[in-house]
Amino acid sequence: MKFSNSKEMQTHLESLDYKIEATTDENFDWLDATSETKPPLLLRVSEGLTVIVTIFSGYDLKALTSKEFLSCLNKVNEETLVTKWYFLENAEQGQFNLAIRSTSREYSGAGFGDLVDAHLFEIYERGQDFEPFMK
Repeated sequence: MKFSNSKEMQTHLESLDYKIEATTDENFDWLDATSETKPPLLLRVSEGLTVIVTIFSGYDLKALTSKEFLSCLNKVNEETLVTKWYFLENAEQGQFNLAIRSTSREYSGAGFGDLVDAHLFEIYERGQDFEPFMK
């Protein structure tokens, strides 16, 4: 891995029962974290910036044109402190994916743990708001 904090993040996530697949490209370290009991996490790590993304699939593409969905998305983004929620259109499959993103500009063990905890907490708290829009 290119960045020293990537290995520490990997160890931290493994202590939370995540299995990690680590890769590196010319700009980033990538940690793909999966668990049988927790939402998946994809981390993009560089010097001075960590981005955590969780993606859920299976949402009805028709919801993107509904006022209810857009109101729900706006409300969740207004009320969450750590995460930002957005959609990724997947027209070939007639669905869209819901992406949840958190970022941090610095790394410390406790701070990273707090970020992961807050990211997961907001998913558990607000994820059900989007259940009516499932395919």
